[in-house]
Amino acid sequence: MSVVFKIVRVNPKNLQLESVNARGKAKVCYVPGKWASAPKWLREKGYHLLAFSSLCLATEEFYFLDESQLWEAEASEIIEGERLPVTFNLEKLKYGQCCRSWLYWPKGTVMSPKIKLIRRLK
Repeated sequence: MSVVFKIVRVNPKNLQLESVNARGKAKVCYVPGKWASAPKWLREKGYHLLAFSSLCLATEEFYFLDESQLWEAEASEIIEGERLPVTFNLEKLKYGQCCRSWLYWPKGTVMSPKIKLIRRLK
C-alpha cells in the first residue's frame, strides 16, 4: 500500500463524498476507511481512481475547487508517468461520458485501482 492524497467533493444535497469531476455513471462515492474503485466500464478502458503523489501538489489543486475536502489516503497500487492513460475530457466526464482530451494530467497525478480515505486534512 502507498500513501496518496485525494481530493473529493462534498455533495451539498446529501453530504456524501464523491468524485471531484466525475458525475452520472462515472461518479465514485467514498466512505472513509472503506476501499473505493472506479465503475467497471471505466476500469475496462484503463481508467482508475486519481490522486496526488504529494501533499504539496494536491494542495495546489485543492484551492481551486469549491465544496471539496483533501484527504490522506491509501492506494492499492500506483500507476504514474507514462503508464497513465491519456487524459479524459472532464466536461464530458461530468455527464458520465469518457472522451479523450488534449490536456495533460496535473503534475503529481497518480492512478490506483482502489483508494481508501484515511484522514481528512482540509
